[in-house]
Amino acid sequence: MTAVRKMLDNTKVFLVMLAWLAVWLAAHLWPASFWFQVNDVQIIDARANSPINMLVDRTINRPFVGEWVATVRKVGPSGVELYCSGSGRANYRPENDLPAVVTLDWWTGGACKTLPGGDYVVDTTWQINPGTAFLPDKHVRNTSNIFHVCGNPNCRRLQPEVTP
Repeated sequence: MTAVRKMLDNTKVFLVMLAWLAVWLAAHLWPASFWFQVNDVQIIDARANSPINMLVDRTINRPFVGEWVATVRKVGPSGVELYCSGSGRANYRPENDLPAVVTLDWWTGGACKTLPGGDYVVDTTWQINPGTAFLPDKHVRNTSNIFHVCGNPNCRRLQPEVTP
């Protein structure tokens, strides 16, 4: 009888530990896309010292508080170097729409209003705070296309302007 009771107690402990492990794994493997998805960030070629327009395809699936960092890097012959960076914290809700025209100025929270001539890329990272100690923070990362800012007033590489 004592041996049976000991075996049942060990089985209970094992099952509790197994259930705890399953819950822990589910929480850590839960994808960030449950809250937020960024499918594409395209930046339109622009003229130096002019607003830089963007095309953004993203979906907020569930409300969350998030922190973001947008880093603009200049692409040159010797590699990629930091040019400017913006960050912030926001309440994300499914009903939140992007502005009619998304600009790099808006995207970086005013940190990168315009750029001088050159080639650039923008890396953006969002940290999703699910709002519970049970779920760890999640991250979404996106790298834009390489885009060109023309320092020459007669630049021919520019794409058409984006209008709302």
